[in-house]
Order: sequence, then structure tokens, then C-alpha cells
Amino acid sequence: MEFKILAPGANELQLVPALLANFKGHTLPGASIISGFAEFGELTFQNYIGDGFSIWYSNYDIARSTTLIGRGDEALLELHIQFLNPFTTTWDGVAEGVMHQYKYNLSYVPFMSNTAVFASGRTYQTFDVHFTIPYLERLAPYFPPLNDFLEQVVKRNAAKVAAYDRYLTSGMVSIVNDILKCPFRSGPATHFIESKVMELLLFALEELSDNDPLAPIKLSSYDIECLTEAKKLIIEDFQDKISLVQLSRKVGINDYKLKKGFKYLFGSTVGEYLQMEKMARAKQHVLDKELSFADIAILLGYESESSFNKAFKKYFDVTPGYMRSKGG
Repeated sequence: MEFKILAPGANELQLVPALLANFKGHTLPGASIISGFAEFGELTFQNYIGDGFSIWYSNYDIARSTTLIGRGDEALLELHIQFLNPFTTTWDGVAEGVMHQYKYNLSYVPFMSNTAVFASGRTYQTFDVHFTIPYLERLAPYFPPLNDFLEQVVKRNAAKVAAYDRYLTSGMVSIVNDILKCPFRSGPATHFIESKVMELLLFALEELSDNDPLAPIKLSSYDIECLTEAKKLIIEDFQDKISLVQLSRKVGINDYKLKKGFKYLFGSTVGEYLQMEKMARAKQHVLDKELSFADIAILLGYESESSFNKAFKKYFDVTPGYMRSKGG
């Protein structure tokens, strides 16, 4: 497949089958790696081959504004996830405009023809899962939109499952992070990644098949800054039991837009996100074994150790004591 790059210094692009020394991303066990470096920046592509699917985890560390143009005669049937920082893109027949962070869709093009414009001084990450038709056909009976989509794929018509791209839910973000941080380097890694890919696909299809999704809400750059600040405040202080109204006033946005915008932008409600972050922090402290459960409860804003234990058990299906004794 031809892949053409138009950018300052593109003719001097050097390709090596290994990670570059200053690579800061994650590494997928068993993945083949191609890295490139030139005047405009550094590129790293990791390709993991599974049973009926393949993962392409790509990092773009851009030093100078760059346009990448891809051309090829191979069909692409993929779950595309923009995982870090937005960029402008054009996919002939299926997409055009800004691909926002954490947005995704399941799409098909009969041949590759795309353009991506990257701004300087930023790092971008995409996480794409390419599927075979038989892999997806197993799930078509349970998701009518997928069945309709596959009918177009068989006809070699460019198509996507949902009319517009959706935002990942907090759970889907966690699944992608689980794959990128795979705790196994060999052997069980295959089973771990395959199970996570199926889990990710099922959640994606459930969301993409929703005929009455959350209505898109218009957000200005100011609104997005306010919502991002709200997310930051939630993470920084679990002990401050701030209400939605108080939080909205603190970041300078009305509570309606806070509720609707937060769900649209981050894929979960403020409450769901707070609980997810609390439990992630709780699990980390439980496994670190440096704090008592009473101290963890205080740190995370619970009224008592028993209320913390109850919330932990409800979320993880095991008590903090059991998780600590088993080490995970």
C-alpha cells in the first residue's frame, strides 16, 4: 500500500523497525513496530495481529505543522478512536472535519484516501481496530445497524454505523487503557487483548446502535475550557462535596450546560465520572498498601471506613481487604 507524506522534510523521513529512544507512549506486547523521524516530527506505528482483528496504535509527535496524505487500494473496516488531541481530517466518503479526542465510529471504505492536518508542538494518538467481515457477522443478529452496515460493506460502498461520531464512555476509555497497559508481555497477553477488544466492540456497538442518543449540544471553545476545568476540579479534590450548581459557578458555566456538556464531551455524567475516578484512586491505594482503609476513606471523602468499604464492594464486587490480600 502506498502512503504518501507531504510535509517539511518528508523526503528525509527515516524508517526503523523499533521504538525511538524518546518514545513516551505504551507498547503493545507482540506488536510489530515502525518508527519514522524527520524535520516535521516523529511517528510511531504499532500493529498487533489478533484472531479476526488487528490493532493499529499510532503516535504522532509533531514538531512542525504537517499534512499527511494516505493513499492505498486496500479496504479498511475499522473502529477508529481519536485518543489524544484533535486534528482535522478527511476520509473520502465517510468523514470530514475535526476529529475530536475520544470520538469514535465504526466505518468502512473500499480504498484508502485520507488527509490529516496536524498542528505543531503537540502529540497525537489514534487507536484503531481493523476487523474482518466474519468477526463482525457474529454480532450482526444482535445489532440491526451493524447488519445494515455490513450489507453496504459487502457491496463495497463507503459507510459507517452511526450517522455522526460518538464520544467514548468512561468505561470504553478504561478498556482502551487496559489494552495499552496490558499487564502481560507474552502468553496470556493474547487472551487478555482478545477479550478486551470484544468487550470494547460490544460497548461501541451498543452506543452506536442507540436510535435516540444524547442530542448534540453546541459548545464554544469557552464552554469546553470550563468543562475541562470542571473535570480537573473533580479529580483534584474528592473531599469537597460540591454540588452541580456550585461547580458550575466555580468554573463559569450554567448548570444545564455543565450537565449536558459534560456528558457529551466526556461520555459520562459528572456523578459517574466522579465515582469512576474515586474507585480508580481507591484501587491504587488499596494495592499500594501504604494507607489504612480508614485513611483511604478520609482521603476520598467518605464519612466512615464502613461507607467506603460498602462503595468499594459495590463497584468491584470484592472488599478492599480481599483485593489487598490477593494483590489485584
